[in-house]
Amino acid sequence: MRSQLNLLSAAVLCSSAALSQQTTPVFSSSTFYHVEDAQRQAYVDFTKNQSRKLFEALIRENQAIRGIIVTEVTFGGNPEPRANFVLSILSNGAPAPPASFDPVVRKALGMSYDEYMHKARALRARVGQVLSQNLATEGTEPIREGDLIRIDYMKIAEGRAADYYNMERDDYRPLHAQRIKDGGIKRWSLFAVRLPIGENRTYDAYTTQVFPDLASALAPARYSELARKAAPDKNIAAMAERGRTTRKLIRGELRRVIVAVSR
Repeated sequence: MRSQLNLLSAAVLCSSAALSQQTTPVFSSSTFYHVEDAQRQAYVDFTKNQSRKLFEALIRENQAIRGIIVTEVTFGGNPEPRANFVLSILSNGAPAPPASFDPVVRKALGMSYDEYMHKARALRARVGQVLSQNLATEGTEPIREGDLIRIDYMKIAEGRAADYYNMERDDYRPLHAQRIKDGGIKRWSLFAVRLPIGENRTYDAYTTQVFPDLASALAPARYSELARKAAPDKNIAAMAERGRTTRKLIRGELRRVIVAVSR
């Protein structure tokens, strides 16, 4: 039962103003699911109707929860990743499941927790879970259904974690802030993976960029132009070299927001 709160997980982003005042670490718990093609529409309908009501109830019951989203991988490549849906929760502090989900589910949906989970498990299979910590965010516009989120997964060079995180915050964050001001993106965030641990994990960190539509997601960032506006003292060539030596881009993927619920 405890594992099911962690089912509600990662990509809901908070405002930079709120983060700057945040003393409690902000965590994102991401649970990954595989949904067969024949079940995709049924799962989306179930999520938009049944699960949305539950998410809204959980936010009312738990003041630590900042927001919950469900995203679907789109243009996932060939072959597509097995995890084609992600259920995410952003919270102040590490996620803390209640003693029982049953009262919340009964109040929100008029059914037992076991009944709800029986319906959910008939539509999807859990394939993975990650707990990460938000280290930086730019942008305050709410994430909405239909938005697209680009996630870039990074493997950090051995011994270079501090250099990598400082590069994202010091070099690229101001440029993403300018992109938001110019209307190119809605939000940008940086996350460090906290669990699982070990040198064999697939990625150590990831960044997210939120777009209102596909045209925006496909538009080039034009970092040289952004730097001239937002950080004229920055050397783009030096930034690119710093990035090359501190991390490797493992994979970038695009997700469509199916449900977004926030406080």
